Amino acid sequence: MSIYTRTGDNGTTGTFGGNRMKKSEPLFSVLGSLDELNCWVGLLIASCKFTVEARDVLVGFQNDLLVLGAFVGNPSTKPKAYLDFFSKTRLLENLIDELENSLTPLNNFILPGGSESSAICHLCRSVCRRAERELVSFFESSKLKEECPEFLEAIKFLNRMSDFFFVMARKLNELAGVRDVIWNVTESKV
Repeated sequence: MSIYTRTGDNGTTGTFGGNRMKKSEPLFSVLGSLDELNCWVGLLIASCKFTVEARDVLVGFQNDLLVLGAFVGNPSTKPKAYLDFFSKTRLLENLIDELENSLTPLNNFILPGGSESSAICHLCRSVCRRAERELVSFFESSKLKEECPEFLEAIKFLNRMSDFFFVMARKLNELAGVRDVIWNVTESKV
Protein backbone atom coordinates (compact mmCIF):
# COMPACT_ATOMS: atom_id res chain seq x y z
CA MET A 1 0.00 0.00 0.00
CA SER A 2 1.41 3.37 -1.00
CA ILE A 3 1.57 6.21 1.54
CA TYR A 4 0.24 8.61 -1.05
CA THR A 5 -3.13 8.21 -2.73
CA ARG A 6 -3.47 11.58 -4.47
CA THR A 7 -7.08 11.74 -3.26
CA GLY A 8 -6.28 14.76 -1.10
CA ASP A 9 -4.60 16.75 -3.84
CA ASN A 10 -7.79 18.73 -4.37
CA GLY A 11 -7.86 20.02 -0.76
CA THR A 12 -10.19 17.38 0.64
CA THR A 13 -9.61 14.45 2.93
CA GLY A 14 -11.49 11.35 3.97
CA THR A 15 -13.19 10.94 7.33
CA PHE A 16 -13.72 7.82 9.41
CA GLY A 17 -17.23 7.62 8.04
CA GLY A 18 -15.94 7.56 4.47
CA ASN A 19 -17.08 11.09 3.58
CA ARG A 20 -14.76 13.62 1.94
CA MET A 21 -14.45 17.04 3.52
CA LYS A 22 -12.41 20.19 2.91
CA LYS A 23 -9.16 20.17 4.84
CA SER A 24 -10.05 23.66 6.07
CA GLU A 25 -12.98 22.33 8.14
CA PRO A 26 -12.66 23.00 11.93
CA LEU A 27 -12.69 19.24 12.54
CA PHE A 28 -9.24 18.96 10.99
CA SER A 29 -7.84 21.75 13.15
CA VAL A 30 -8.82 19.72 16.22
CA LEU A 31 -7.42 16.50 14.75
CA GLY A 32 -4.22 18.27 13.68
CA SER A 33 -3.63 19.69 17.16
CA LEU A 34 -4.26 16.29 18.75
CA ASP A 35 -1.75 14.77 16.33
CA GLU A 36 0.79 17.51 17.06
CA LEU A 37 0.35 16.99 20.80
CA ASN A 38 0.92 13.28 20.30
CA CYS A 39 4.17 14.06 18.48
CA TRP A 40 5.36 16.35 21.29
CA VAL A 41 4.58 13.65 23.85
CA GLY A 42 6.67 11.27 21.75
CA LEU A 43 9.55 13.74 21.83
CA LEU A 44 9.12 14.14 25.59
CA ILE A 45 9.37 10.37 26.03
CA ALA A 46 12.45 10.22 23.81
CA SER A 47 14.14 13.16 25.55
CA CYS A 48 14.05 11.85 29.09
CA LYS A 49 14.93 8.64 30.90
CA PHE A 50 11.58 7.91 32.51
CA THR A 51 10.84 5.01 34.79
CA VAL A 52 8.99 2.21 33.05
CA GLU A 53 5.82 3.24 34.89
CA ALA A 54 6.09 6.91 33.86
CA ARG A 55 6.87 5.95 30.27
CA ASP A 56 3.85 3.65 30.21
CA VAL A 57 1.62 6.49 31.45
CA LEU A 58 2.87 8.80 28.68
CA VAL A 59 2.49 6.12 25.99
CA GLY A 60 -1.00 5.56 27.39
CA PHE A 61 -1.69 9.27 26.84
CA GLN A 62 -0.53 8.90 23.25
CA ASN A 63 -3.02 6.08 22.75
CA ASP A 64 -5.74 8.13 24.46
CA LEU A 65 -5.07 11.04 22.08
CA LEU A 66 -5.51 8.76 19.07
CA VAL A 67 -8.72 7.40 20.54
CA LEU A 68 -9.93 10.94 21.23
CA GLY A 69 -9.19 11.82 17.60
CA ALA A 70 -11.19 8.81 16.46
CA PHE A 71 -14.10 9.93 18.64
CA VAL A 72 -13.94 13.52 17.37
CA GLY A 73 -13.78 12.26 13.78
CA ASN A 74 -16.75 9.94 14.28
CA PRO A 75 -18.82 11.05 17.30
CA SER A 76 -21.79 8.93 16.24
CA THR A 77 -19.91 5.95 17.64
CA LYS A 78 -20.55 5.72 21.34
CA PRO A 79 -17.50 7.08 23.21
CA LYS A 80 -17.59 4.23 25.73
CA ALA A 81 -16.51 2.00 22.88
CA TYR A 82 -13.43 4.19 22.59
CA LEU A 83 -12.46 5.84 25.83
CA ASP A 84 -14.06 6.52 29.19
CA PHE A 85 -13.15 10.22 29.38
CA PHE A 86 -14.55 10.52 32.90
CA SER A 87 -12.29 7.81 34.38
CA LYS A 88 -9.28 9.07 32.39
CA THR A 89 -9.85 12.57 33.80
CA ARG A 90 -9.93 11.12 37.33
CA LEU A 91 -6.71 9.23 36.62
CA LEU A 92 -5.07 12.48 35.51
CA GLU A 93 -6.28 14.20 38.68
CA ASN A 94 -4.73 11.46 40.81
CA LEU A 95 -1.41 11.78 38.94
CA ILE A 96 -1.48 15.57 39.31
CA ASP A 97 -2.15 15.26 43.06
CA GLU A 98 0.74 12.81 43.47
CA LEU A 99 3.13 15.09 41.59
CA GLU A 100 1.99 18.26 43.38
CA ASN A 101 2.37 16.64 46.78
CA SER A 102 6.01 15.90 45.98
CA LEU A 103 6.81 19.48 44.87
CA THR A 104 7.49 22.69 46.72
CA PRO A 105 4.30 24.77 46.59
CA LEU A 106 4.31 27.36 43.83
CA ASN A 107 3.89 31.00 44.88
CA ASN A 108 4.79 32.67 41.59
CA PHE A 109 4.11 32.35 37.91
CA ILE A 110 6.85 30.44 36.14
CA LEU A 111 8.27 30.72 32.65
CA PRO A 112 8.45 27.67 30.42
CA GLY A 113 11.94 26.25 30.59
CA GLY A 114 14.55 25.09 33.01
CA SER A 115 15.61 21.67 31.82
CA GLU A 116 15.14 20.53 28.22
CA SER A 117 12.56 17.92 29.17
CA SER A 118 10.62 20.48 31.21
CA ALA A 119 10.59 22.87 28.24
CA ILE A 120 9.24 20.08 26.01
CA CYS A 121 6.61 19.33 28.65
CA HIS A 122 5.55 23.00 28.54
CA LEU A 123 5.21 22.69 24.76
CA CYS A 124 2.95 19.68 25.34
CA ARG A 125 0.89 21.80 27.75
CA SER A 126 0.59 24.66 25.28
CA VAL A 127 -0.42 22.47 22.34
CA CYS A 128 -2.87 20.63 24.60
CA ARG A 129 -4.50 23.97 25.50
CA ARG A 130 -4.83 24.79 21.79
CA ALA A 131 -6.40 21.41 21.08
CA GLU A 132 -8.81 22.03 23.95
CA ARG A 133 -9.80 25.46 22.57
CA GLU A 134 -10.30 24.01 19.11
CA LEU A 135 -12.37 21.15 20.50
CA VAL A 136 -14.56 23.63 22.41
CA SER A 137 -15.01 25.73 19.29
CA PHE A 138 -15.81 22.68 17.16
CA PHE A 139 -18.27 21.41 19.78
CA GLU A 140 -20.04 24.76 20.12
CA SER A 141 -20.32 25.35 16.38
CA SER A 142 -21.82 21.95 15.61
CA LYS A 143 -25.06 20.22 16.39
CA LEU A 144 -23.07 17.90 18.64
CA LYS A 145 -23.84 20.10 21.63
CA GLU A 146 -27.31 18.60 21.80
CA GLU A 147 -26.54 15.20 20.31
CA CYS A 148 -23.33 14.22 22.05
CA PRO A 149 -22.82 15.52 25.61
CA GLU A 150 -19.80 13.19 25.91
CA PHE A 151 -17.82 15.96 24.23
CA LEU A 152 -17.94 17.84 27.54
CA GLU A 153 -16.06 14.96 29.18
CA ALA A 154 -13.52 15.00 26.34
CA ILE A 155 -12.99 18.73 26.93
CA LYS A 156 -12.45 18.11 30.66
CA PHE A 157 -9.99 15.35 29.77
CA LEU A 158 -7.86 17.72 27.65
CA ASN A 159 -8.10 20.45 30.27
CA ARG A 160 -6.78 18.11 32.93
CA MET A 161 -4.09 16.75 30.61
CA SER A 162 -2.69 20.26 30.16
CA ASP A 163 -2.66 20.66 33.97
CA PHE A 164 -0.76 17.39 34.18
CA PHE A 165 1.89 18.62 31.74
CA PHE A 166 2.35 21.80 33.80
CA VAL A 167 2.96 19.86 37.01
CA MET A 168 5.08 17.28 35.17
CA ALA A 169 7.26 20.10 33.80
CA ARG A 170 7.93 21.25 37.36
CA LYS A 171 8.72 17.69 38.45
CA LEU A 172 11.13 17.22 35.55
CA ASN A 173 12.99 20.37 36.59
CA GLU A 174 13.20 19.08 40.14
CA LEU A 175 14.51 15.69 38.98
CA ALA A 176 17.12 17.44 36.81
CA GLY A 177 18.22 19.59 39.75
CA VAL A 178 17.11 22.74 37.89
CA ARG A 179 14.99 25.46 39.45
CA ASP A 180 11.77 26.56 37.83
CA VAL A 181 12.24 29.88 36.03
CA ILE A 182 10.27 32.38 38.09
CA TRP A 183 8.52 35.15 36.17
CA ASN A 184 9.86 38.50 37.24
CA VAL A 185 8.11 41.43 35.58
CA THR A 186 10.93 43.80 36.57
CA GLU A 187 13.36 41.79 34.43
CA SER A 188 11.36 42.46 31.28
CA LYS A 189 13.47 44.49 28.87
CA VAL A 190 10.52 45.85 26.89
